[in-house]
Amino acid sequence: MGFLIMPNGFKVMDEMGIAQKVQKEGMPILRAVMMNEEGRVSNIQSMDCCYSISRPTCIKLLEQTLGYENIQYKKEMNTFHEKDGIVNQLEFKDGTFVNPDVIIASDGMNSKTRKYIFPEFQTKMVAEKEIVSIIYSPELSKNLKHTFVKYLNPERGFNMGILPLGGNELVWYIQINSNIHDLPMKTPSEINAFCSEIFFSLPNLFKRALEYTDYDSTYMWEMNTMDLLPAFHKKGILLMGDAAHPLLSFTSQGTSSALDDAWNLSELLQTKYSSTEALFKTFYEARKYTIQRYILEGKILLDQFLRPHKYSNVALPFVNHVSK
Repeated sequence: MGFLIMPNGFKVMDEMGIAQKVQKEGMPILRAVMMNEEGRVSNIQSMDCCYSISRPTCIKLLEQTLGYENIQYKKEMNTFHEKDGIVNQLEFKDGTFVNPDVIIASDGMNSKTRKYIFPEFQTKMVAEKEIVSIIYSPELSKNLKHTFVKYLNPERGFNMGILPLGGNELVWYIQINSNIHDLPMKTPSEINAFCSEIFFSLPNLFKRALEYTDYDSTYMWEMNTMDLLPAFHKKGILLMGDAAHPLLSFTSQGTSSALDDAWNLSELLQTKYSSTEALFKTFYEARKYTIQRYILEGKILLDQFLRPHKYSNVALPFVNHVSK
C-alpha cells in the first residue's frame, strides 16, 4: 500500500543520502484538510517535510541504498538456539543456520521475536479496524495534488482518509469503530458491502475514491496496541520498529519511528561500549521517552475516535516528532 513519512523519518532518509530520491519518487504533502460529518472543511494545517510514498517504492529505495548483495530474502525463522541465556544461533525454515555477532529484529507488529523474548507482554486488540486500498486515478490525483484529506464522522462510527502517493496512485483507508460496526469484513464482498452502506453519507471526493476501488485488492486490518516494554532487548536480541513498539496507525509514526530507531542505533555504534548489553541499554534510554509519547498520544487519538462526545476539538491524525 502506501504511507506518510513524517519529518523525523524524512530527516533519517536525508542522512542516508536518499532524500532526493524520496522527493522524486514520492509526493510532498503540504497540508492536511479535515472535513466534518457535513462534508465541510473544519481544519487545515500546513505540513513541512512530509512525504507520501508507496510501500514497494520505499522498499526499493532502501534496497538500492543497502545493496541487494547484502540482503537475503525468504529467510523465515524457525528456532532460536541459546547458550547461557543468550541466543547464539538462528535456525531458518529452509534448514540453514546463522551464528550472529549481533541480532537486531524488526519483524513487525506481530513480531515472533518479541513473543519469544518477552512472552509475558502481548499486544491488545482495540475497538478499531481499518479498511485499506490503493487506487489509480489521474482525476483524484489532480484534485488533491499535495493534500492529505480526511473525513470525520465518529458519531456514525467511521472516518475516511485519502493520501496521494504520486504517479496518479492514492491510498485510502476507513477507520471503523467496531463497537458500532461489529462486522466480519474479511472477504472482498463483505468489505464492499460495508463501503456501499456508508457510500451515500460521504462527500463526493470520497465517493469517487470508492468507485475506483478494486475490492479484490482491498484489505481489513485489526488494530493492536501495547504499552512500553521495560527494555527493547533480552537474550542478546535487540527489537526495533513495530517489533519493539507497535504504534496505532492514528499516529502516522510507524515507518518514521522505525527509521528513527535505525538511525539512533547507527549513531550509538560510533561510540565504543563495554558490552553489547550496555549498547542496547543506552539505545533504550535514548528512545523510550519519544516512544512513550507516541503510545500515549496514539491512545488519545483513538479515544477521540471511539468517544467523540468527550472532546470539543479533534486533533489532527498524526503525532509530530518529540525529543527528550
